[in-house]
Amino acid sequence: MRSISLTISVALLAAFYFTTRDYPTAEKADPYHTHILQAVEGTPDMLGKWRLVKKEEPPAAAQQLLRPNALLARYMVKDDTNTWARLIVVQTRDSRDMGGHYPPVCYPSSGWERDAEWPASKTVTVGDMQIPYQVYTFKQRAFPRDRRTKIYGFFAIPDSGFRTDIKSVRKAAEDYRVRPFGCAQIQVIVDADTPEDAGERIFVELMSEITPLLKDLSGNPESALQKASRMSQKEKS
Repeated sequence: MRSISLTISVALLAAFYFTTRDYPTAEKADPYHTHILQAVEGTPDMLGKWRLVKKEEPPAAAQQLLRPNALLARYMVKDDTNTWARLIVVQTRDSRDMGGHYPPVCYPSSGWERDAEWPASKTVTVGDMQIPYQVYTFKQRAFPRDRRTKIYGFFAIPDSGFRTDIKSVRKAAEDYRVRPFGCAQIQVIVDADTPEDAGERIFVELMSEITPLLKDLSGNPESALQKASRMSQKEKS
């Protein structure tokens, strides 16, 4: 009986090995993360009519929690309308690091509270992409008046597309085939009094300017690397 149990255990271990041996590892995903880092760092200062005013540094606590591979945080202005917006793109090497970091968790932990009822998530068309987004509004007690903010946010999961819910991120973190390629979160922060249609327009304008990066963050990692290789060869020729 004992020999039968041992045989079954060995067979199960062998099956597990042959099933998972081709799964990507953190080391195998390194070229992808290098490509994403270069793509983020190569984001131009001008995004359409939006001009970079200042590169910002997220709180140290947030960086320690996320351990980002690539991070873009910018305060931008559209001169012809004198409108401002903050654009944030943060990408992690391991999707588990993103599992607890998004506005409904981070803002309350920093002293902000939910402001009014949040609308249901919506989807916009940006080029050939369908991007869902969630609007979050928060307020913080302050003197002489409360501070308020409005955030348009979503996640980009490699080989899975765009999502607005944290459950999808946590599901990706459980998938050994996806986990090593990490996850990204994109936010556009605007003045809290910005009307909904104007806020959505700002969101679409900025997303349309970083379309290649969004496709790399949400598409097949191998495709992203092949594209990067073709671009590199073209630059050398």
